[in-house]
Amino acid sequence: MSHVPSSISEFKSDRKHILHSTNSQMVHTSCNAIITHKDQIQLKHMPKTILISRKTHRIYWLSTFLLAIYALIGWLRFQQTLSYWYYLLELDLWPHPVYLAISGGLIGIGYSLALVCHLFRVRYTPQFIRVLGIALIIWIWIDRIWIGIREGFIDLLPVTILITACTISIDILLVSKLDYKQVKVENAAES
Repeated sequence: MSHVPSSISEFKSDRKHILHSTNSQMVHTSCNAIITHKDQIQLKHMPKTILISRKTHRIYWLSTFLLAIYALIGWLRFQQTLSYWYYLLELDLWPHPVYLAISGGLIGIGYSLALVCHLFRVRYTPQFIRVLGIALIIWIWIDRIWIGIREGFIDLLPVTILITACTISIDILLVSKLDYKQVKVENAAES
């Protein structure tokens, strides 16, 4: 078995020994040097390509789909409030239709921005999506408990729990930092 250097200076001192060895195994060092065969040396300080598994690729597109659904729900709330504005005013609803339009627009804008950042793999997207998700969960529970009608809270409790669970799954399980560190995506075999 070949000696694996632990630093660049040790790598330089051992380079001649490694080059003259007949061992054709690939040796990985802590300074990211890759030695293959007898005299082929490549130093990679920062990989330009990160191989991702197909499972990670599927999770990326599933989170993209769910972010699009959240954005669509916000925009539909906004659009439907504007479409039925006078009807909602005649019903004298609580909360007022202005609240429904503003909250729907904010959800639509927030998750549309998160979707665009996710698709373009902006570096701070995971943190943005998590903050957005936490804000949505806090808002939905405040909306159901204190702003909405007490009887409506009990009727909408299963839906509120489902929305909370989906939002937590997007925030914690589906959006990972690995997706945003790569420059070029290649499919690797599932590991």
